[in-house]
Amino acid sequence: MDEPSPLLHFNIVSFCNTLALCLLSALDLGILSLWANPAIGILTLAYNVTLLLRWYTKSDDALALEVFYSVYAVVYAGILCTGWILAFVIMTLVAWDRPHGTINVWDINVQFPGYVVYTQRIQFLLTSIQFALFGDLAIRGVVLRRRTARDV
Repeated sequence: MDEPSPLLHFNIVSFCNTLALCLLSALDLGILSLWANPAIGILTLAYNVTLLLRWYTKSDDALALEVFYSVYAVVYAGILCTGWILAFVIMTLVAWDRPHGTINVWDINVQFPGYVVYTQRIQFLLTSIQFALFGDLAIRGVVLRRRTARDV
């Protein structure tokens, strides 16, 4: 019973982290990640809200925590883990390629405002945290599913 509780905590942390990441991404209109952060952020919020609401509506504690390591939750966590690492790679390539605070998007030179440089650093940090969280959620979910299948 003690083991699934980190899954609940990781989902809550991921929810807060995703909200912060989407707000920071809005400051540069999502250009740093070529709009991958907001897109994956919306999918992540849907995942977190769905699991947290399903957990909240369950009456039995043992059944409620099984929500976090259901087949769908584990597979979706793996997909989101892949999405967050791709967003990080995109951000790295965009930050590496932009000379003097501009980026060429579809033959349009977009100038980054000076104040977003610091928020973009935070975006890098939060995106890597999201990747780590969802990688951990997926791995823990698989391990817990195997343990429960073996115990039955």
